[in-house]
Amino acid sequence: MAEKGILIAGTLGADETARLARQHAEELAKFYSNDFLNEAFALGGSDDEIITAAERFLSENGLISRLDKKGFMAALWDAAEYYGCGLEVEMDRIPVAPQTVEICEQLELDPYELASGGALLIITEDPIGFQFKLSEFGVRAGVVGRLRDSAARIMRNGDRVRYLNKPRGSFRGGTI
Repeated sequence: MAEKGILIAGTLGADETARLARQHAEELAKFYSNDFLNEAFALGGSDDEIITAAERFLSENGLISRLDKKGFMAALWDAAEYYGCGLEVEMDRIPVAPQTVEICEQLELDPYELASGGALLIITEDPIGFQFKLSEFGVRAGVVGRLRDSAARIMRNGDRVRYLNKPRGSFRGGTI
């Protein structure tokens, strides 16, 4: 398998954070300022723009996975299953809004498992070039890791290493 990079276009959990903030506004107002909550309410948006830009540049060997129905961890698992390989991801490179982190902590949720409308997981042989091309269309994207020939699915956070567990709603055959 040729080396492939893992990119995230957009921000993880933005749509779901906005929904959760509205749903739990009264409870969250006890802990956060109105400005913070208003910023949370405004998160999210359509991923149509991101998808259109990404599809322009994706080669036959690449993959785009929408995150609007599943979280980042499930999409990672699905990509590794699809390619039959392992992966390595740097958690500190994953774009997550501070509001998402704080609200998830307060509601005891994992921000990496939230459905993420407005975000895509992209697998490509040229992650830096792909990131640059997306930036030309105003799409924020970042390289967060790579696929590996080994079976290990490694999640690094600084010096800490953990392994990706099979998330709910992950690959069950067919296309992702």
